Amino acid sequence: MADEVENSLEWLAARFPLSTVQAEKLEQFVDALLRWQSRINLISPDSVRSLWHRHIYDSLQLAQFIEKAPGICVDLGSGGGFPAIPLAILGAEWPGFAMHMVESNRKKAVFLAEMLRLSGAAGKVHNRRLEEFGADEISSAGREGVAYITARGFAALPKLLDFSAGLIGKQTQYLLLKGQDVEEELTAATKYWRMKIVKHPSISDPTGCVLQLTEISRA
Repeated sequence: MADEVENSLEWLAARFPLSTVQAEKLEQFVDALLRWQSRINLISPDSVRSLWHRHIYDSLQLAQFIEKAPGICVDLGSGGGFPAIPLAILGAEWPGFAMHMVESNRKKAVFLAEMLRLSGAAGKVHNRRLEEFGADEISSAGREGVAYITARGFAALPKLLDFSAGLIGKQTQYLLLKGQDVEEELTAATKYWRMKIVKHPSISDPTGCVLQLTEISRA
């Protein structure tokens, strides 16, 4: 577990470039999350002490892939807002970026909507089950699919791909924060899906990776 020194905005800012506005909004997000945490379970209680490292820093590593070509991002099973809200806070400064979050829990969806407003980014929270959601519900995506699909701790890859199939277009990229079971998940998924796979080492977890999937189609 990260120690108290790592659990701070100062620790994060020394390792990740942030504007003054971004730093302020991240701190406001963390303060709000901790207030809401007393009412609804947004993150594991055991991870509160390492929130900046385990949740914020982990989420922000996806920014390097999106900021090069900002577009519509859909975050699956957004829960407590990771990686969606930290990315939305940075993405508010990226022209053309929008963050859409799909979350079936009503109370969590209310929290996410407040945090999206805090971020200043375009987008929407969809209080829906993922299997009932498609790109046609995002008017600017339509049949072309979305630019990015993100998820963290949401579901194993085969299920995740099946549930989000309606969001996929020719240019869609999946950016998934995965742990040590990633090879097992890939073996199961490639029985039914074709895709280009790149695994980028995680900057926050030596056993994890950013799983980048492109050129996705059913086998």
